[in-house]
Amino acid sequence: MNLFKPSIEICTENILGYISQKEIMEYYLGISVDQYGMFCSPLREDENPTCTFKWIDGKLYFRDWAEEYPLDCFGVVMKIYDVNFNEAQKIIANDFKISDYVLSNKPKRKVDFRRKTDKKKSLIEVKVQPFTKENIDYLKSYRITSNICKKFNVYSPKYVWLNKKIHYVYSDDNPALCYYFGLDEEKNPKWKIYFYKNKEYRFLMNTNRINGWIQLPKSGDVLIITKALKDVMCLDLFDIPAIAMQAESQTPYDYIIKELQSRFKRIITLFDYDSAGIRRAVKINEEFNIPYYFIQDENTKDFSDYIQYYGIDKTKQLKDKILNL
Repeated sequence: MNLFKPSIEICTENILGYISQKEIMEYYLGISVDQYGMFCSPLREDENPTCTFKWIDGKLYFRDWAEEYPLDCFGVVMKIYDVNFNEAQKIIANDFKISDYVLSNKPKRKVDFRRKTDKKKSLIEVKVQPFTKENIDYLKSYRITSNICKKFNVYSPKYVWLNKKIHYVYSDDNPALCYYFGLDEEKNPKWKIYFYKNKEYRFLMNTNRINGWIQLPKSGDVLIITKALKDVMCLDLFDIPAIAMQAESQTPYDYIIKELQSRFKRIITLFDYDSAGIRRAVKINEEFNIPYYFIQDENTKDFSDYIQYYGIDKTKQLKDKILNL
């Protein structure tokens, strides 16, 4: 039965003027928005917690970290019913009988989605190209294959735009690689550009997503928390799942660690043997009883450098030492 008269406009203002985003999320997902930390997805078979809720400047998002981008309350309905935005609005309006509220002349609540941080957000857009010889030589020095690049969404940037202005054009004198991390809440791409020969300007990025997170298996014997995506990819050569934060100074949140501990039998940290790396490893060890390993070698500082300098065979020996910790 159609609950709406022609005079009733089905729109975001009429829906959210009477029904909260939280109510919509909880109605269709069947779970509480107020729960802490990660939880299993109600939209698919999910044995491990991979989802979170997050408020961003007045807007509520459901995030399944196995998917490319998060969903607002309308996006959740679009996903569940496989419909477009307008059809999702009609479903919500019908289920919550929005026409009754509108016709009753009940005052609407004020809803404001204006983002205070819009001016500070960086929009990075990339046109990729086939890997250049310079790129290939660099990746090969770490034994990183094309399959690994594909797995971890690593590309060669031909052009990079920052906030709609050209920022970088590829050259062999200043080569770069780009790492793709999906879309943000507003469907803008999240990138990290790595200028690997530029000692003064190494990175351009607009993401804080965890390196290697979406590539993790559901469970396993061991997980390595390391320094950078390059190390994550090199560990993947030995079928060792790993993650890395976007900055060396960052430490995973406690609910991230606890979720990983529920999925992997053992976790080991593998940071640089310097003051910053030691502090991070000791902090994680003290808080979560996670052991640490340091590569104490005068020629290398991390796992990827070790492969580059010593090759695969000797790195296998190092791998065994780490895993036998």
